[in-house]
Amino acid sequence: MDLFWNSIYGIITVLYMLYIISTVVVVVLENRSPVRTVAWVLVLLLIPVFGLIIYFFFGQKFGKERNIAKRTLHSDDCSPTCSRAIPEEERTPAYRGVMSLINNTDQSVPLYGKCTDMFTDGQSFINSLINDIHQAQSTIHMEFYIIEDDSIGRTVRDALVQKAKEGIEIRFIYDDVGCLKTKDKFFRPLTDAGGQVYPFLEVRFPRFSRKVNFRNHRKLVIIDGNKAYIGGMNIAERYASSRWRDLHIRLTGDIVFSIQDVFLRDWHFVSREYPQSPHFYPHNSHETINCVQMQIALSSPAERWRSIRQGLLKIILDAKKYIYIITPYFLPDEIILSAMQTAALSGVSVKLMIPEKGDNRIVNLGTRSYIYDILKCGAEVIMYKPAFIHSKLVVCDDSFVSIGSSNMDFRSFDNNFEANCFIYDTHLAEVCRTIFQGYILQGRTINPEAWRRRPKYIRLTESVVKMFSPLL
Repeated sequence: MDLFWNSIYGIITVLYMLYIISTVVVVVLENRSPVRTVAWVLVLLLIPVFGLIIYFFFGQKFGKERNIAKRTLHSDDCSPTCSRAIPEEERTPAYRGVMSLINNTDQSVPLYGKCTDMFTDGQSFINSLINDIHQAQSTIHMEFYIIEDDSIGRTVRDALVQKAKEGIEIRFIYDDVGCLKTKDKFFRPLTDAGGQVYPFLEVRFPRFSRKVNFRNHRKLVIIDGNKAYIGGMNIAERYASSRWRDLHIRLTGDIVFSIQDVFLRDWHFVSREYPQSPHFYPHNSHETINCVQMQIALSSPAERWRSIRQGLLKIILDAKKYIYIITPYFLPDEIILSAMQTAALSGVSVKLMIPEKGDNRIVNLGTRSYIYDILKCGAEVIMYKPAFIHSKLVVCDDSFVSIGSSNMDFRSFDNNFEANCFIYDTHLAEVCRTIFQGYILQGRTINPEAWRRRPKYIRLTESVVKMFSPLL
């Protein structure tokens, strides 16, 4: 009997090892970055059984991106957005290269737009959003990573229900993982009133392993085709709390058309429908007075290029005076990290702001593991203390701003559906620089030598997490 069970054990061990080897081969053949490939190989080899399960749910890509790409609409033949593009001769000379890059990588043209409001706290954002919902005349399109069944979520939902009863077209996309705790019954009053609601990439057994790693992290609102919101805030009580800092902007002008394009492509992705209406692109929305040059940059696993990452890379490398970055999660790939180091070593003032306390212990350790890489080249790292800072902001040379949903990490650049607004304007850049400098006064600037002398066990823990940062 012992011989029998030993034989069975031997056969299972051999089969498992063969499966591990074949999986490693697949990981290598997927042409990932070397750092990510090594990280997944380590997971598979160092965590028996569980490593394979983790890879099955969060790592496998073979065929996934192709399947997602098949469902993604890559062009909008019915959209008038391109006809509103800023002529080449009118584009800001210093940023024509960036504009061409974004246009070539995700077919997003530079447009005129106006930032009517900038929100650094959730309550002011929600108040403005509710007011615009109440005043909607034709359509409301919304897409969020998270909407929770709490007082804030119900307030927004009830406002949408009321407008749906008035005959306003409501379309709402929520991410199925981000809203895992939000039950279907939460949306029922809206659908009963005539609103349309779809989850993004439902994670349902048994096929959820194919989808769980690719999430829609965008936070977009388009109302009546002539006003839009974009930024980092979701719809939940914690975003309106004093313990939270974030950034969202309200836009008008032609740039709204580009955000509408993004939403309608995502709507086609979830519903397989591409609705058309003159209300989506109103003719009377065109304005250039007091407008500035803007562009929507996207990232998604469905695209060949990661335009947010590539756009920010060019901005960092082209910076002349300063580059200030706020991100809640800092897990950069080697190219972004090297660009920041190169800028700092070239005499550019590079400042990175992250939270003093993160909302995820493992990711926080990963973020901290990169701090000395930034400090050793002369850049500054500031830890914001009063609250968890969830803003995603890049401001450069008093002439460029990026605000949106993308963090400075592997997941935002490679796996998530993200949307940022690139703004080429002196005034808004100065406003954002002032916000950043105000946050510095409330933060703690890290001393490089003191950081290097921290206890070895802390540095060792961070270094271990750093090995797996491409997977976080």
